Amino acid sequence: MTEAENVAMDVDAFPEEKSSIVLDDLKQNVQLLEKAVNLLETRFITRVMRSVPSMRKHLRSSVLVKAIQKNYPEDHVRGAKLLEYLGCSSTDSMDINENGKNLASAIIPETELYLGLLVQIFLLDTNEWRKYTTIMLIN
Repeated sequence: MTEAENVAMDVDAFPEEKSSIVLDDLKQNVQLLEKAVNLLETRFITRVMRSVPSMRKHLRSSVLVKAIQKNYPEDHVRGAKLLEYLGCSSTDSMDINENGKNLASAIIPETELYLGLLVQIFLLDTNEWRKYTTIMLIN
C-alpha cells in the first residue's frame, strides 16, 4: 500500500471526536494569536508556533476546511484559495450566524499566516507537491 493510500484511509478513519478536539486546539491558537496582537506579547506567538509539530500529526483536510470556514470571511480571496487547495469549493457553507451574516468579520494577518502554514504543512504531508509549489508562489 502506498503512502497516499494510507493517508486516504487515515482520513476516512479519523473519528469525529478527535476532529472536534483538533478544531478546539486550532480555535485556542487563533485566540492566542489575537491576544498576542492586542497585548503586543510575542510569548503567545511562540506558544502557538511550538504547538505546530504536535498539531501536524492531527491535521486532516476536513479539519482545516472547518477552521478556514470559521476564521475567514466568506468573500475573502485568500480563504477561498486555501479551500481550493484543500479540494473544497468556497461556495460550500461558511460559518453563518442566525442573522445571515458571516461570523468572521475580519482576520488578522497573524491568523492568516498561521492557517496558511497549516495548509502548507498538510500539503507537504500528503505529497501534494504541485499544490504546495503553487501556494508557495502566492505567499
